[in-house]
Amino acid sequence: MTNPAVAYIRVSTQGQLDGYGFDAQEARVRRYAQSNSLDIDRVFREEAVTGTTEAESRIAWVQALDYMAESGIKTIIIPELSRLARDLMIQESIIRDVSRQGLMLLSVAEPDLLSNDPSRKLVRQIMGAINEYEREIIIARIAAGRLAKAIRGEHSAGCVPLGYAIEPTDNGRKRLVPDESEASTVALIYQLYAEGWTLLGIAKRLNEIGVKPKKWTPEKPTQFYASTIKAVLGNKKYVGMVEFRQGGKVVSQAENLSLKIIG
Repeated sequence: MTNPAVAYIRVSTQGQLDGYGFDAQEARVRRYAQSNSLDIDRVFREEAVTGTTEAESRIAWVQALDYMAESGIKTIIIPELSRLARDLMIQESIIRDVSRQGLMLLSVAEPDLLSNDPSRKLVRQIMGAINEYEREIIIARIAAGRLAKAIRGEHSAGCVPLGYAIEPTDNGRKRLVPDESEASTVALIYQLYAEGWTLLGIAKRLNEIGVKPKKWTPEKPTQFYASTIKAVLGNKKYVGMVEFRQGGKVVSQAENLSLKIIG
């Protein structure tokens, strides 16, 4: 006789990059369930949600708990602790909440996950700390990879800044190169700002003399705004520097003089 259970699996950007996607996680959970006389009633997939997201902000997790409350199912299976969370405090908060509701949380990779034995709790918390550390390492590697691309002048995503164009490379990638027709506009912005013009004043001046923004088209004519000017002045590429930001902060930066337009 088998007992019903639900499965919870999660991928974030990092999870997709390391190859541990939905299919692999679900297969692992189903093998575990079959070996332990459990029947997976439903699988809840949390897509593009990081391991540092609070439980109440996870749609699939909330749906799983609601479904268990309605159906009377008491067991939820995860493939491993890192799929639950990559932040120690969030991990322990979720585990404590599950226990309070009288539910059984099973991990394929970590047996006795909910044990109150002090040694087991210590091991679980150590694993949570390791998962949090691994998340930081993954972020650092992504930052290093993106910065390396930027140093080479490659462009993989996002809008092309004013003053640059896309040029294909020999290996099929894309790189930024200065666009002479737009570089003069960037130079004018820096000149006016150095003369003491306000951001709004610069935007109005460019609009008055008929300078067209990057995204201008006859079908959708646009104009310069103070925010546009602020973005130009804050872009280090114009002075030959590339940088990678994470959470609004500069994580790393390097020099690339081939992108230099100002100075």
